[in-house]
Amino acid sequence: MLHLFRTVFSNRHILPIALLLLSLCLTGCTGSSEPAASPDTSATHTAPENAARVFVEALYTGNSDTLLGCFPEDYVANLSDSDRKQYATWAEESLASLTSADMKFLGTTSQGTEDISEDSDDYKRDVADISLAFGIPSDGIDAIRTVQVRIFCQISGDKKYQDIPIITFKMGNSWYVSTSQDSSLTTSSESETDATS
Repeated sequence: MLHLFRTVFSNRHILPIALLLLSLCLTGCTGSSEPAASPDTSATHTAPENAARVFVEALYTGNSDTLLGCFPEDYVANLSDSDRKQYATWAEESLASLTSADMKFLGTTSQGTEDISEDSDDYKRDVADISLAFGIPSDGIDAIRTVQVRIFCQISGDKKYQDIPIITFKMGNSWYVSTSQDSSLTTSSESETDATS
């Protein structure tokens, strides 16, 4: 895992992704819900829930091409060969870290979305962050939503889930992923026993 973080710290866009992995490994809870069928990657940009779930599923399966497909096309087109190689290496190492932690990815569901009000400080901060990270003019961002994605994994034989907030943004008619809200990772405290009570 240490090698994963060395790779991650060299690219500021990847750090929140590593925090997603770490949070699930450390705080996953037993849950009674089941993952939904994986969204079709051809529908990635049609809804914020699709963009967020495709992103998380690509992350947990080590698919760097699909992961990059969740970002704006111009950003991806302008990545250097070194950047692309770094994403690919990181994806492979992420998958290897899950395997070495005796963790098996089972799928995702969307637990809802929250519109970020254009009048809020959060919206203004997120627009500035997205604009800077992806080289997008701030007036090209039409909406921002936080999607709660529930990630299901089997860890050492126990089925667990973790709810992770993913920031998505709309440009024109397409939705893209920015990052996770790494400062507000959440964990469901409901256990399978509690859920049946």
